[in-house]
Amino acid sequence: MRTFRLLLPCFGFLSLAVTACGLHDKTPAKPEYAIMPNNAAFSGPIGRLTALKLGFKTDFTQLRICVETGRTHIADDELMLETRMAYAAWLDAATGFTESDWQKFVFVASPKCDFADASYGGVVVAANEGESLPAGNSTNFSLMQLSCNGGGCQSNGITTGLGGPGSLSYSYNYYDPGKWTGVSSNEPAFATLSPNVDWISLDQDLGLNQQDGLSDAAKAELKAEYQSLKAETAPTMAALAGFVKKLAAQGVLQGPDTGFENAMNTYETTGQTVGTFRSSEGIFHTLLHEVGHQYGMDHADNPDGASTTGPSLTTQKGPDGQYRTSRATMAYGDPYLYLTDDDVAGIRSVRSSVVAYLQSHR
Repeated sequence: MRTFRLLLPCFGFLSLAVTACGLHDKTPAKPEYAIMPNNAAFSGPIGRLTALKLGFKTDFTQLRICVETGRTHIADDELMLETRMAYAAWLDAATGFTESDWQKFVFVASPKCDFADASYGGVVVAANEGESLPAGNSTNFSLMQLSCNGGGCQSNGITTGLGGPGSLSYSYNYYDPGKWTGVSSNEPAFATLSPNVDWISLDQDLGLNQQDGLSDAAKAELKAEYQSLKAETAPTMAALAGFVKKLAAQGVLQGPDTGFENAMNTYETTGQTVGTFRSSEGIFHTLLHEVGHQYGMDHADNPDGASTTGPSLTTQKGPDGQYRTSRATMAYGDPYLYLTDDDVAGIRSVRSSVVAYLQSHR
């Protein structure tokens, strides 16, 4: 059985130096759903790559992604591979980017990533238990609680990650403030995963899946391809995104929460409520969601008031005029291990909007 709880976080705070540009926003003719405003989204990977492609003077030529190594429950090479997969899946889905753009991503393994190091385009930290995180990057992380009564058992909601696009600043000529003379990195985009979860790899997660209907042969094929990708020094965007598309074709969901399962087994065996326990989950679903925030995606089922929404494949218009859907990796819904059609519609809208925004200042 699966416990229903909050699995994913909101995105972080944005730089005032960037949000001052809000009056210049450009939006696509047919907006999709739940994407951050341009003055936030342009600080993420699409904005940074587009600034390079448009020839802006920048203080960066690459997108260096710092990935903290030495994690307790997931091996360094597995975390590095799944981080690459998340970035590649979103970039490929955005369209308009090639392998030469992908080559601008440089993934740096480090025992400690500095969230304030502006030389990084992104930081990914799956925190170890008890690890100290920067202020603003550990909000609402908590341990699970299991409570049982005559109606059954349930766990409380927790936040398992935070993510956001970081911040860029720009310079301009005094007499022509609408045209930017340069773009600079202030803070990297970030993805922080809870220190209170025992994160496991996608390879392990595939072995736990019980609800997806995958045959043993299909699982073996996916696991073999995973191992093959892990052995590559610099896998291509096509190969990485292609693997995620295979997960989509099979409709693969994250496997059961073994921490909750163990707590339930204890209750069913002894009649005793475990109380506080550690969750054990596959990392890729949450990682894919947090990297989506880095790219400028908002929560599909509960967008921020400043975000842009519009009709897409499964959205419904709420009383506030915003469109929402739960059928997305970017929603508090099913734990997809891939990008749904609505995720793809959203990231293509991010690209269209951010490219137009930067072009208007060139």
